[in-house]
Formats: sequence, structure tokens, C-alpha cells
Amino acid sequence: MQQDSPIDETYLPFTPAQLRTHFVQAPGQDNSERQIAYYLSSAGRYRDFVATHPDRRGIPLSAARGPAQVEKDERFWLVSALMHAEERGALPQIMDACVTPPADTAWHELLGERPDLCFEVSLSAPAEYRRRLRDEVDHRQPVAYARNAARKPASDEIRANLEGATHLDALVLNPSNGVNVVFEAKVLSDVSAHVSFDALRNQLARNIDVMLEPPTAAAHPPLNRRDPSRSYFVLVTPELFRKRPESRLYGHLLPEYMRSAEALHRDLPHRTLDELSSIPQRLGWLTFEEIERIVPGSCRWLPAPPAVERS
Repeated sequence: MQQDSPIDETYLPFTPAQLRTHFVQAPGQDNSERQIAYYLSSAGRYRDFVATHPDRRGIPLSAARGPAQVEKDERFWLVSALMHAEERGALPQIMDACVTPPADTAWHELLGERPDLCFEVSLSAPAEYRRRLRDEVDHRQPVAYARNAARKPASDEIRANLEGATHLDALVLNPSNGVNVVFEAKVLSDVSAHVSFDALRNQLARNIDVMLEPPTAAAHPPLNRRDPSRSYFVLVTPELFRKRPESRLYGHLLPEYMRSAEALHRDLPHRTLDELSSIPQRLGWLTFEEIERIVPGSCRWLPAPPAVERS
């Protein structure tokens, strides 16, 4: 594909060159070709599938699910939505729709004129959580093979790092003041209810946990400018699931976290209640339909809203 051609006219109408600028790279390293290859490969399979099936009615799910993955791919949906919002300077309006800014501030001031928009960001697991997990893994993982995998070979000693970096879908960051917003997208999937060595650690709590951890000495620009005390978390889903939250685990957890620091402390016991006291006000639930209303054309794949009948 030409670097100046859109990756997909509907699901990602931006060029590989435009997308490349949104990946954080370590100095002297450039993994953007590998990252972009995922989007190009998925879009290529989809393009071939559509070309060979001009009439897709009646095609079994088993035949369509793989080649038409982009139609439900959270990466494509979120990248396209946020890149459109960035292009039109609408990221502050997106935040206005889901999180109330601190008193006497506004999102356009907090995010600035040109915040960094980064995709597939990795943040390190909190050191205190990793220490506690080493001590408690036998009580937080009921499966024997997982408990054995947590140990060093031929030893009862627990391995040092039982949780690796958390890979965030997207991060918006104003490097001048450290304000940052973590975005997690879901289309049909639910949040994970556990991680490999901790059956009690859900994906929402994990994302909130890593956003509260200061950048490590090895953090690359602009991530080294992220201020944990000015971090926010936004879940982005289809509107269908916000209307019917009982159908998803996140539909129970996120509203609870938005109401109660005690609920967060229950699921992040290595952090103090005082440390978590301001977090409920820093969480939000946004829908792709809201982004489309704020930035028309940003989510072109969404079905048209039902017509309003005139009385």
C-alpha cells in the first residue's frame, strides 16, 4: 500500500504515514513498521473479503469473522475516532462529554492546543503491587499450574516479576502540564476478569492502577512527562452497552468505581484509600456514538440513528 493511501476508507481513513506519528518509540528504535503492519494486514484481508463477496447476506459467521475482523476491531474503532477528533481539535469536547474537569478549569485549558495522541502505550506495573503479588500469589490464584509457573525452576521461590507492562489502547497527554487521559475501548468484548497470576485483578482496576504510577526512569518522551496526580481514565464502548450495562462486567464495575473510592480500594488494596479518594471523579464512560455526534464522520461504520417521527 502507498504511504499516502488511506488504510481503510471506512474504518481507518488515515494513511500509514499519519498513523506512524502516534506510536511512542524508544530513542534509536523504531517499531512503527511492525505496529502499522497489523492495521495494513487486517485492512488488506477485509478489502479482499469485500471484493470477493459483493453480496454478503447469508455468509456464515464462521466465514466472515476472521476476514471482517476490522468491523469489530477495537483498535480500528478507537484509532479512527480519536484521530478524527484530534484532526478537528475536538479532544477537549470529547472529554467534556464524559468527565467533569476540576473546579475553575476547562478541558481545552488542561489538554492545551496540541496534546500528544499516542496508541499502544505500555506502562509498567506498580512496584508495590508486584511485591504484594509475590507474597500473595498462592492466595490469589487457585489453579495449580499457574502457581507452579509463578516459581523459579526446581524452587519454591516466587519469580520477581509476575506482572509485565500494561498495554493501553490510547493515551492523550499534554506534556507541558502532565495532564493525561487513558482510553480503553471495547466493542463486543468485555474487560478481562483476571490476569495470569492474579484471579482477582480485573482489567479496569489494572488500567487505573498503572495510570497512578509515576513514570519510571526508563520512560520515553512524551510518557516521561505524565503526571499520575493529573491522570484520567475513559472507557469507550458502543452506546448499546451503556444503555444495558448489566450485560457486561464493566457495566457493573465502572459505575461502582465512579461512585466509590472504597470499591477501588477493595480491588486495589495495595493503594491507600486516601490515594484513591479523588479517582471516582477522574473516571468516565464515553460512547462511540457520542464521539460521532461531536465529530461527525469520525465513526462512519455506525448505523444511522433511527429517524425521529414527527407528530
